[in-house]
Amino acid sequence: MENFYDVVIVGAGPAGLAIASEVSKKLKVLVIDSKKEIAKTSRSWFIPKFMCDDGEADDILPYTYTGVKRFLADTFSGVPDKAWDSSLEKGYLFVYEHEVLKYWGDKVLENGSTIELECSYLDHCVTAYKDKERPV
Repeated sequence: MENFYDVVIVGAGPAGLAIASEVSKKLKVLVIDSKKEIAKTSRSWFIPKFMCDDGEADDILPYTYTGVKRFLADTFSGVPDKAWDSSLEKGYLFVYEHEVLKYWGDKVLENGSTIELECSYLDHCVTAYKDKERPV
């Protein structure tokens, strides 16, 4: 049986799953990743608070926390262990990364799209349809 998708996202990390959870509201999405579990990650991250201020991201607020005043990180400029001030006054929310990945993955599935784990991308085929509609 062949499956047809409007969008294929390679990578079920924070960016891939966040985008897939939104795009899958209107399009059929396939997310592929080599990891064994959707919530598996070795990274932590934070988001600027202003990204949640307009109410559009209220659903992820339960997966965030405050209280971390500063953290150390390697930077792209090559400065190791730079201290970043992350107090709430600066407007950063830290993310419970494992929980939010599972949440976004569940949203993708609820929207009728597909997540395939323990696989890798080898090749693809794009077919142009005469009437510009994908077959049902």
